[in-house]
This record gives sequence, structure tokens and C-alpha cells, in this order.
Amino acid sequence: MAIASRIIGGNGTQNQPSVAALPGGDVIVCAAGNVTVPTVDGQVSVAFGNDVFVTRMRPDGSLAWVVRTDGAGDEICHAVATDSAGDIYVALTFSDDVEIGDASLNSVGGSDPLVAKLDADGEVLWAMRPTFASAGGDTLKALHLHTDGLLYVSGSSTSGAHLLAIDTETASAESVAIPHAATSSIAAAPEGQLYVAGVFVGTYGVNTSHGEQDAYLARMNTSGSLAWSRAIGGSMSGDAVNAIASDASGRVYIGGTFAGSVTFPTRPAATACLGVVDWFIAAYDQLGAAQWVRTGGGSEYDAVNSMATNPAGSSLYVAGFIRGVGTNPVTTQNGVMGTNGTFLVRMSANAGGEFVRTFLGDESVENVRLTLTPTRVVLAAAFEGTSKLGMGPDADDRTANVRDVFVHFSGL
Repeated sequence: MAIASRIIGGNGTQNQPSVAALPGGDVIVCAAGNVTVPTVDGQVSVAFGNDVFVTRMRPDGSLAWVVRTDGAGDEICHAVATDSAGDIYVALTFSDDVEIGDASLNSVGGSDPLVAKLDADGEVLWAMRPTFASAGGDTLKALHLHTDGLLYVSGSSTSGAHLLAIDTETASAESVAIPHAATSSIAAAPEGQLYVAGVFVGTYGVNTSHGEQDAYLARMNTSGSLAWSRAIGGSMSGDAVNAIASDASGRVYIGGTFAGSVTFPTRPAATACLGVVDWFIAAYDQLGAAQWVRTGGGSEYDAVNSMATNPAGSSLYVAGFIRGVGTNPVTTQNGVMGTNGTFLVRMSANAGGEFVRTFLGDESVENVRLTLTPTRVVLAAAFEGTSKLGMGPDADDRTANVRDVFVHFSGL
């Protein structure tokens, strides 16, 4: 059931939304761009350009507070995470000197990484620049708060791929070795270990890439030693993992993109891409055995961007987008999605399920993200033109100024 959709926008372009749930049901939204954000009283607004904002949104869509970066260059939000105490962690990049809260960081050149911790009231407790920052173009990919109490952060720089373990109290960091692979997604594995996924070129574990770039999934301990690794790829370079989730049984799910022709596990024959790039969803058990695979897409570029499992592990929620006439991720029937749609689906552990919501509009934008509260699934994305934002055929059209972020609440 659709509950509400809230637009966060301004006169410019908003990009890269991320979202994470707080223990009480509020959500944290982080995005970048030129934006006017109303505060809780609805009378004061925060207007700025090419910066990142972090805001706490209540279940009714109102905002409790807004925190922003202030820099001379451009800042981008890459990920946000929360812990059981209500603290908030954000992963950003910045291209010039930047301030967030009382913290000031200097750029060493190009785009630099930044990780910050905020409390539940929006006070910035610390901000740090990871040690792999270089004079070239650096980026951050994923945040994961692990059962050992450390914050695992993945990123890349001119020197290669990096995975850091950060102490959330002191902000001190140690590097975890992940040779020859870029990690875009991290999740908890059994026995205190990690699932990591992303892309690699050449060799990773026992796997050799088929083309310019392949997708991978691996289980490893927190020192970086691999238990196993699996690869998905073909002769082209569009293969990647964008999202990961694990459940209480130790099963792990990955979603992303593929191009050309790929032989997926559990399928005897190769699967041909329907357009330029298609989406895939795959499930593995904790020993690395493939359980099932779903693929599909439209005539253009399609992707799975985000995943989450409910605490019981009975449902997998998947969000992404399709351009052109698309494929239903649950039934794999063509023509169900329509055109230019952001989708949200609920799947069972055995790959059955149903659509929760589609968000059709003039143009769906990449980087769809979702999170789960105790009673709701919350999706954050961006849109251009007009859309009903998933509120049903009788809802009024909503119009973006240029490109606006929207946050949508549905029942679980």
C-alpha cells in the first residue's frame, strides 16, 4: 500500500540519494545538489548549491533537521548507514576544502573521500578523510556496520581498490586487503565474516574475468582472507554488482547489471542481454552454492540498485530502474513495467513474489535506494519531468523543477 511520497528539491539538479532507517522508524536521507529543504516548522529553508545535505525524515514525511556540507567545490553523497544507538554514518566525496559541522577537511587534489559520524540529533561527532585519498579521482562505494562494531568502508583511488575498517568511536582506520577487486557492496556473513561484491579485472580468488570487467561475490573474514569467490560475466564490460543483502540463514543476494551474453549459475545456457545493459538478481547459500537467478530488462539501460531483507529473512525487497519496455523481475514476463520506470518488488527466498510499486514518469534516474523500517519500505530516487511517484493512477502528477529527489513510503 502506498502511504506517501515526499519531494526534496530546488531550482537546480539533485543527485545521488541514499537512505537508511533509524531504530524508531524515522529515516535518514542523504543527497547532493542545488536544493531548498524546508525544516520542521515549515517556515525556514536551507538553500545551497553543489553541496550534500543529510536530513532526518519522520514517517509522515516531515523533516526533523537538516545538516549540510559547505565547500568551494562539489560534494557527492555515496552511502549512508545507521546503528542501533541511532548514530548516522555518511560517505561523501569532495573536490575542494569542505566543512561539515565543526570539522574542516582539506582536499589533496581531485575528488577526495570523507566519512562522517552524526548523532540522532544531527550533531557531527567526527569527520575523517581515509588514508587512501590521492591527488587523483577518489570515490567511496559502500558502508557496512558489522557485528564486530566496526564500520567497513569501500572505495577506490588512483592506487587501486580499498576496504577500510573504522573504529566508530575514535575514527581510527585499518586497511583490509582486497587485491584486484573493487567492492561496491558489503553485507554480514555467518561466523562474523563478510560478504563483499563488486567488479574485478583479471583474476580474483579462483576466478578469471571473461571480458573487460566481471561481477563478483565473495565471502571473507575481516582480515581479507577469502573463504570462496564467485564470478558472473561475459565478453563485454557491463557486468557489475550494485547491491547486496543477506538474511538470518546466511543466504546472500546480489543484484546488478550485465551486457552481451552471460552464462549464469543454475542456467545451462547463456542468457542474452535484451538491450544495452540488463539487470540480474542472484541468490547463493553461505557456502557459495547458487540457488536461483532472475534476469531481465528493457530495450535500453536497466539496473538493480538496492536490496534489503526483513529481519525474519522471509522477504527480499529489490529496487532499480528500467528504460524502454521492461521485464517484471518476479514473473520475468515482458511488457509489464511499461517505459521509463523505477521499480520496487518484494520477493521470497525462493524467488517468488510480487510487485510492490512502480514509479513511471518522463525519465527515471539511476541510483535508486531503499531501506526498511519496522513497518514500511522506504525508497529514495530522483526523477525528471512529471510522475505520480508511485501513489496510484488517481494521484496528481508531481513535477520536478529540473531533477528532484523523492522519498516514497509503502507498507511492508
